[in-house]
This record gives sequence, C-alpha cells and structure tokens, in this order.
Amino acid sequence: MTVQTDSFRFVAFTNYGCSTICLNMIRSLLLACPAARVTLYCTDDKSVGVFSDADLPITVIRYEPTNHSTEQYVDYHTKNWNAITEQKYRILLDYMNTCDEPFFYADCDLYFVKSPVAHFNEILSDESVHLVMQTDKPLGHKHCTGAILIRNSPRCRDVFETCLNNMSGDDQDTMNSIFDRESGAEGVCNFASEFCPNGYLFFKSGEVTDPTIVHANFFLGMEQKVNALKNRGLWLL
Repeated sequence: MTVQTDSFRFVAFTNYGCSTICLNMIRSLLLACPAARVTLYCTDDKSVGVFSDADLPITVIRYEPTNHSTEQYVDYHTKNWNAITEQKYRILLDYMNTCDEPFFYADCDLYFVKSPVAHFNEILSDESVHLVMQTDKPLGHKHCTGAILIRNSPRCRDVFETCLNNMSGDDQDTMNSIFDRESGAEGVCNFASEFCPNGYLFFKSGEVTDPTIVHANFFLGMEQKVNALKNRGLWLL
C-alpha cells in the first residue's frame, strides 16, 4: 500500500519524564512532514497535560499501563525499564486495531531531519517486507525497536503478539532473542544506517553525516541525550 506523502501515520508513546524530548521529536516530525497523522499514547495525566498545552495537530490518547509503571524518566536497564518497554507491544497492537494502513513507530529520542515518507513508500512497494527496524550494529543488537516501519499486516501482528507473550528482558531484548530462535526472520529487515543511524554511528563515530532520522540512543541519562541533540542543532524547544 502506497500512502500519500503528506498523510503517513506515526505512533509514539511517552510518560511525563520523557515528555520534553518527545515534544522535540514530534516538532521535528511535523516540521519535516507537516501533514503527518501523529498519534501519541500518554501513560500518565501529566504527560497528557504537556501535549494539551503544546497545542499540536496530533491525537493524544491517555493510555493506562497494564503493569506497574512510573511517570518519571527511567534509564536503560534500570528499575521499571522492562515494565515501561513492555507497553510498547501492547500499544502497537492497540493501534493496529484502529486502521489498516502502514505506520512508523518512533521512540521519544528520535529526530526527523527530513521527510522519510518517500523512502517508506519505496520500501513498502516490496510486498515481502513487513517490518523494518533501525540497527544498533556494530555495537548493539541487530534490531532496534526504537524506530520501526510497520506494514500493519498479520505478520506484524504475529511478531508483536509473540514478543508480548515471551517477554525476556525489555522489548528490544525480546525481539532479538525471538529472531535468534527463528529460522530466518521472514519479512523483517533493517534500514540502511545512512538513512536512520543509531546514536553511536551519528553522534559518536561520525560515520553517518547526512541522515533522514537520527536516534539519540547510546547515551545514558536524559541530560546526555538532550545535550547530544542540542550540540548538533537538533533541538527545537
């Protein structure tokens, strides 16, 4: 399915602790794709308030987590991290029930340098492709679940339900462990790092200099993430 370049769907979720960097991400997205259809799931009332006050042309959904969570920012692999990241698969499955179109899932610490939609449509023209993720190679997992192009097909639903029912660690650990067990990850592939680099390749090694989407991962702590974005002129607040 080819989607008009001015109306592609994007989905994210946040709590209050990530709301500022999430606001920066969404502003960058709307700057790159002014008519993007953005849905944001907020897991607490304070984050709903942030985005209500921001008065952006997006859909905000108050989502009640199914397990113990927190409104505070939580660092990678610290207390409550797994509980928060498990919600990602529940949210993706919930959103898939609302439409039958492809969409892009964005973690809060992404930044859209330019519109990715033409490339998304090019990728989706190959009907054998169902999920496309950023890669954290060479230092991390093959599949990074912070940036996912989703065809919204039965294959996508099967992947997310399998992950949700076999959680081992966080969402990304689970995704990669499941694909390690599969004989080939049918319909699943990775963006080129030149298009959507991880934080190591863009911010640290400098191997990628002209990306479309940037991910400020490979930094621990919100302050480090924000400073990395600010230092590269990728901060709009």
